[in-house]
Amino acid sequence: MPKCLQSRLLILVSVLLASSIAVSQSGRPHSRATSSPTKSSKPTVSINLAVIPFRQTVGSAETANLGQGIADSLTNALKSVSTLAVADVDALYKASTDEHLGDIATKDEDAIRLGRELGLAMLVVGSYQSVGDQLIIEARILNVAENGVLPNSAVSLNGRFPSDYPSMLTQLNSKILAALRIQPTLAETRNLRASSSSSSAEALAAYN
Repeated sequence: MPKCLQSRLLILVSVLLASSIAVSQSGRPHSRATSSPTKSSKPTVSINLAVIPFRQTVGSAETANLGQGIADSLTNALKSVSTLAVADVDALYKASTDEHLGDIATKDEDAIRLGRELGLAMLVVGSYQSVGDQLIIEARILNVAENGVLPNSAVSLNGRFPSDYPSMLTQLNSKILAALRIQPTLAETRNLRASSSSSSAEALAAYN
């Protein structure tokens, strides 16, 4: 076969192959780049929690009810955090056979038993000392499922009463959330501060 004819045949075969490939590909459905579904914001995981009235270890009759005020203030402030489900103090009184709910905090096992009965995951317990114008607040978080204190949750604050009381409550809220590994949003942070200030003023008027 002459070389020129052979070359023409090769060119013709190449064209036919290219055409057949193009036709076969055109018949296939085009794969579209599907964007992965947009993930919604991280799921809200509620932690069932309650604050037990703090127990006075040093003080006078004038500050004997301040522990109730601390619990109320913390409860109201922590309710502004969407990832927490905070039980009212009234629910604790209804479930407890002890008239003085703050006395439960003297024994962690009693507080944990109450928390288990109410289906709570965490309990905030603590005590306070009032000497002159000095106020010392100590708090910790009990992990009901683990039957013990949540690691790195113990906190002790010292300030003047009543001038430093609102800021002490704000610090308590921050440390409780940090121990629970909860990062509040900017709006929740503002609400926490506002709630701590308003709740502390109401508590001072009601319990002092």
